[in-house]
Amino acid sequence: MTQALIWFLSIFFLIGTFTNGYGPQTIREGYARWGYPSWFRYVTALLELAVALLLLFPAGIGWGAILGMGVMAAAHLTLLHHRETLQSIGPAVVFALLALVLWQVALPS
Repeated sequence: MTQALIWFLSIFFLIGTFTNGYGPQTIREGYARWGYPSWFRYVTALLELAVALLLLFPAGIGWGAILGMGVMAAAHLTLLHHRETLQSIGPAVVFALLALVLWQVALPS
């Protein structure tokens, strides 16, 4: 189960990389609405790419999970701060899945 979850999360963050990097109108509007500068979506895209790549290598899974949890915590808190409560559920779920992966990697059975 853990390997499938790791692949799912890696693909999730890879999609996020392209979505934030390409920046369709809705993404650009979101960053503006949240008060982030227009270039910040590139920072997010690079962080998401790092997470996706780290998760693909056994030695990087723990670090990828930690970095991904940071990215998701920031997204979750941003959305909560701007009262976009329903949208904040997704990052919270991904955070929890990354925590599960980290727990499985840090405490193997």
